[in-house]
Amino acid sequence: MANCCICNAKIPFSGGYPYDSMGRYMCIDCNNAISYVSNRSMWRKNVSAEYISKQIEYLRTVTKKCIDGPVSRKMEELLAELDFDGMTFEEYQNYGKGYFSDEDKIENIDNILKVNETKKMFAITEGNIYVAVHPFVDLIDFSVNEDGTSVTSGRSGSATVGALLFGAAGAVVGAAGSKKTTQMVQNLNITLSYKGLNAKIDTIDLINISSPVSKDSEYYVGKVKTCNRIVSVLQQIINENEKSNSVLEEETTSPTVRGKGIAIYAFSVADEILKFKQLYDEGIITEDEFENQKDKLLKLEY
Repeated sequence: MANCCICNAKIPFSGGYPYDSMGRYMCIDCNNAISYVSNRSMWRKNVSAEYISKQIEYLRTVTKKCIDGPVSRKMEELLAELDFDGMTFEEYQNYGKGYFSDEDKIENIDNILKVNETKKMFAITEGNIYVAVHPFVDLIDFSVNEDGTSVTSGRSGSATVGALLFGAAGAVVGAAGSKKTTQMVQNLNITLSYKGLNAKIDTIDLINISSPVSKDSEYYVGKVKTCNRIVSVLQQIINENEKSNSVLEEETTSPTVRGKGIAIYAFSVADEILKFKQLYDEGIITEDEFENQKDKLLKLEY
């Protein structure tokens, strides 16, 4: 009889599940919980948010009791990916839905990415599950990766990856610009990066299979089309963020002064004073009129 490497419960000889190749085993409860919470594709299979939430809470509880250091660290990494800002999974799902009501115009790309242009929010979804919800301003970059090779990114300014993925010989351009030839693909995903030192990285898995699929197949072509639609939207969000940041930077760094509903550049205050001084020197206005105008200009609030 062995012990579960996660919760340390006794496991009958016929009731254990392999945890890794090092001879560790899990009990049926820990195996089920890990299977559901670590494989998001299973969330689509009529699994209630309440059930997923209970499995996450179960793992959080038993991980605290785990006495195997490497296993404990691995479980903590898994749970970190399932941190919903202090909410249960069910609460987080409902929280996400609240930003995508029928009152607004919502763009839904194959139940993978939902975008609310009105509220400036987007969500990564798995069927009816809201895996991640973010405001536009949080997104700083994304990259499309095929079998571990970066194909394109938001910083490159590309709005489509079709030209790279549909090479005549299946060419994929790597990060250094080198090419490798392949006709088969196992993985195609999009990773999203957010601002902040401790910001998480979300991954949208479009293809994640054990047996490679041909680039000539309808399945692959369809996934690339979906990828292009998602990339196009993400690129628009990044472009909008960069434009907003540029305007904000210009507004905060430009030396402006503001009066009664009027904004003028600071250097123009001196110009205006010089103009009135010239009018005074030429005898067109009196000294009192000059001083009065100068005082008005100098009293404008910064």
